[in-house]
Formats: sequence, structure tokens, C-alpha cells
Amino acid sequence: MKQLILIRHASAESTGPSGDDFGRLLTDIGRKESLILANKLARVNLSPGIIISSPAPRALETANLVAEIIGFPVTNIRQDKSIYQEHSPRDLLHLLDDLDESIHTAILVGHNPALSHFAWFLCPQFRNNMAKASAAGFGFETTEWSSIIPGRGILLFYLTTD
Repeated sequence: MKQLILIRHASAESTGPSGDDFGRLLTDIGRKESLILANKLARVNLSPGIIISSPAPRALETANLVAEIIGFPVTNIRQDKSIYQEHSPRDLLHLLDDLDESIHTAILVGHNPALSHFAWFLCPQFRNNMAKASAAGFGFETTEWSSIIPGRGILLFYLTTD
């Protein structure tokens, strides 16, 4: 079984230091939200083989805080700029195609609305709009990342900071 955990970044500033969207940073509340979510994820006993994050500072900081708490080496977080850009759910699914098959659990850290659309694409039973600092875990009855079939995901959990 393969497990995919989708994490939406925590609360961020309304604009980045240079007035752009990409450079938006987590707020103090966002850092606290990230730690709350990370501790909830730690209780799920995740052992991710990879964390892939949008390079946008708010997503990357969320990924770093989660990684520290769950015991994943922050230096091993892979950044993929395509997560930041607007992509279809199928495009996000293709990010997984090249993952090593020895990896059983992958974490993807990104943004809405793309993550909510991706979650719906993977698992029709998941009808939530992913809240800031939330995580949705899905299981797939396959041994190959490239064999994940849209709509066949099993919802394992949905965690928020509430």
C-alpha cells in the first residue's frame, strides 16, 4: 500500500516582503498552527520516505516545521516549483510517478485550491476544502506510485488545528 499525505500550508501574510504572492511568509499564528498540525501528525506515526514541498516560503516553512516534529531530515525535503503553479490534479499526480517504489509514504506540501482539487480527484469521499494547516492522508492499494488510479484513494485521516 502507498500512502500520500497532502498538507496545506499554515496561515501566512497577505503579501510577501516585495509585495508578491510567492514570497509570503508564515505569520506567528501560522507557525503555531504548523506545530499543532505536526504534533497531530506525529501521533499518526508517519514514516515518510519523502517530503515534497512548494518552494514558496510559507509552504516550505510549514514543511520544515512538520519535518522537525515527525523526525524527517529537513535537509531531505525536496522542492518542486510545479506545486506552486496552478496545475490540474493529473499534473500533481504525475509528480509521484518517478518516486522510488521503496517509498511507501510521501508527503506533499502546497496550496489551495490545487490541493483540495487533488484530494477530490484522488478520493471522491473526501469533500472538504482543505483548511490552512490541515493534512489529508490517503491510502492506495498498489505497490507502484505510477499505478495510482484517480478516485480509488482511501481516506485515512483528515487533520486540522481545531
